[in-house]
Amino acid sequence: GVGSAAPAPPGSGFHRRRSVELELLPVRESYQPARDVGRIGREVHLARELMASGRYREAERLWRDALGLLERSTPNRDDIRIPSAKNNLGRTLTFRGRLAEAERQLDAAVAGLAGSGWSRRSARPVARENLAHLHALQGRLDAAIAGYREVLEFRLGKRKRPDARSAVTLGHL
Repeated sequence: GVGSAAPAPPGSGFHRRRSVELELLPVRESYQPARDVGRIGREVHLARELMASGRYREAERLWRDALGLLERSTPNRDDIRIPSAKNNLGRTLTFRGRLAEAERQLDAAVAGLAGSGWSRRSARPVARENLAHLHALQGRLDAAIAGYREVLEFRLGKRKRPDARSAVTLGHL
């Protein structure tokens, strides 16, 4: 039926959803509000599915397309979707081994979230943790540790004991 998951291919570790089978959408130069708002949502959903299945090259194209549409069409520069798309593009580039380019996107995501009302919500720690992972991959351990500590401090807040997500971050230190 519609929206039902098909059996996962042997050894794939994921469920094939109908969205993965969609034809990749072509890049357009002009923004059409009613049509493109839905298109951005579809591309973001499909990009996440492609990342989950290890199809990073295709996911990168969709993140870039969605980010371009958002940047051209969003009058509010504090819109969380822009730094969120940069964060996801940065993660995708990290998986592709393009670390310098990934760092630029992740830095922009962290900065974009810091200046918005989203700075104390969950989106910024996720972007900051992705940047810390990247620094660890680059061998920049001081920067990685500082990033993980920032994320941990945010997640712990006033708690005396770490939750599961904080414990994972703590494990990186």
